[in-house]
Amino acid sequence: MTRVRILGILNIILGAILAFIPSHIAPVCQKVVVLISGKERPMKCFFTGQAEFGVGLLILFAGIILLIVNREAVAKGISMTLAMAGAFAIALAYKLIGMCMTPIMDCRVHTEPAIYLVGGIIIVVNLIFAYILDKQKKID
Repeated sequence: MTRVRILGILNIILGAILAFIPSHIAPVCQKVVVLISGKERPMKCFFTGQAEFGVGLLILFAGIILLIVNREAVAKGISMTLAMAGAFAIALAYKLIGMCMTPIMDCRVHTEPAIYLVGGIIIVVNLIFAYILDKQKKID
């Protein structure tokens, strides 16, 4: 199995995990906020969960593309892009949308650390593979 195929399989697995963290693995809060007008609105961790699902699917589909691609230069570019997608997943939970304000909420206790962990693994794995592919190309 080539390095690019291993990278593709790892990203498929990590993308699927990231996509299902907010809904199945470490679910976000299921509560709603009642506004002054009386309308109910989901908490912001719900919207973070929806965005994380999309980023996870993006990573998963890019992993499938890595299984199809034969050129290592293209795989290196996809790998660097996926490292940025991992950073984006962390940024969504940390600041861009965020989680609930109360530190004892389920999303803060379970979902947020899980997203940080998986996002960090995605960053590290893809940067290492991009470095290996770059060094291998210079040796050849």
